[in-house]
Amino acid sequence: MLIQSLQYEVLRLFPPVTGILKWISTEQSLTVNNTTHLLPAGTFVTINAGGLHHNPKYWGPDVDAFDPARWDLANSDSFLKSFEQPNDGWPEAPGLYRPVQGSFASFSGGQRVCLGRKFAMVEFVGVIAALMRGRKVSIARMVGETKEMARDRVWGKVRKSVSFAALVMTDDVGLVLEERGVVRRD
Repeated sequence: MLIQSLQYEVLRLFPPVTGILKWISTEQSLTVNNTTHLLPAGTFVTINAGGLHHNPKYWGPDVDAFDPARWDLANSDSFLKSFEQPNDGWPEAPGLYRPVQGSFASFSGGQRVCLGRKFAMVEFVGVIAALMRGRKVSIARMVGETKEMARDRVWGKVRKSVSFAALVMTDDVGLVLEERGVVRRD
């Protein structure tokens, strides 16, 4: 469950595509803050996935914190618990809280969901498992820098990422990949 919680939290904080373009084929109404707007057919609408994933209404007051435990059904303190579906049968991610419909858009949703979503999710797990087997990762520290100072420095750089076709870092972040020791193969 840890890898799946981690995966969803990474996708929430850093969606691969930050703007999802939709086209309205027939006239539709949209209600925002109790005001209804009429959208004519042929209107293009962009869903801001980054903004949606950082909305405290759906993700809680710690919306900017990296917290994979927010997804775990075993976490009774999770903000997502307040939106729990009565039948917790989220086939996409059993054992995880299901966010409010439309509040998680890393792969779009509904009938137009990304065709490569399942492949991407499996590939994520495979790459992380292969890369991290018997290893640990840490932030490369500058001279005299504590772990906390390095984490804050890197987090500041990550938060300054920009969106082109996908999310892009604007500055280098040094990481150190170290062997953990002997890996047992039982």
